[in-house]
Amino acid sequence: MVLFGALGWRDGLVKRVLEVAGVGGIVFFLLGWSRVGRLPNRAFLLCWLLGLAGYVLIFFNLNFVHNYYQIPLLAPLAVLVALGLQTAAAGKPRLPAFFFGLLVVANVAYTEVYYYKISAEHVEIGRLIRENTPDSALVIVTYRMMDCRDPRILYRTGRRGWSVEEAALRPTVIERLRKEQGAGYWAYAGPALPEAQWKGYLAGLPELRVFQLKSVPQRLYLFELPAWPVTGSVL
Repeated sequence: MVLFGALGWRDGLVKRVLEVAGVGGIVFFLLGWSRVGRLPNRAFLLCWLLGLAGYVLIFFNLNFVHNYYQIPLLAPLAVLVALGLQTAAAGKPRLPAFFFGLLVVANVAYTEVYYYKISAEHVEIGRLIRENTPDSALVIVTYRMMDCRDPRILYRTGRRGWSVEEAALRPTVIERLRKEQGAGYWAYAGPALPEAQWKGYLAGLPELRVFQLKSVPQRLYLFELPAWPVTGSVL
């Protein structure tokens, strides 16, 4: 289960701290957390946070996949960040504006790097997959840490399918998507195929096309998977 997987906990921690509190709010969040015990109405806030912890544990798998499940975390984390800002600027009337500006700049810089940048390799990989697969193809895409929440390459392919990050990639994952969901192609982008642990499986695949990427010094390996009667939904 994802609930007890180290990968899931790592991803969850990064998501909640960097994407909810914001990279600029981490220090203020921690400072606010350290002051909770001194609040006169701390019982309400502590119960709120306890309920939030229960929510995270109950819906952990969904939190792992869908970012909008972080919405209930925004309000209590905003309270803690505000408490941290208030504590840092205590007795200094000009500091709140300075700290708030610092927080905004840091968060905007983070989003510029991780959200608004269009990667040339994503565009190129998507184009190559689109040009070499049928319109109706279901495609599995593996490129570095691009997981199931990241549709940037799939969007550019114009195909439906799945993004499977390299750390979670196994022959059993490919086979399950092929047999149960009808996946027809697997696209792997990287400097070389992971042949050490995949040699036997790769040898059994019927067709391989290799494309040298121009945007980065890597290759795109495109496999056409054997057809299989679909036993589950392709949605």
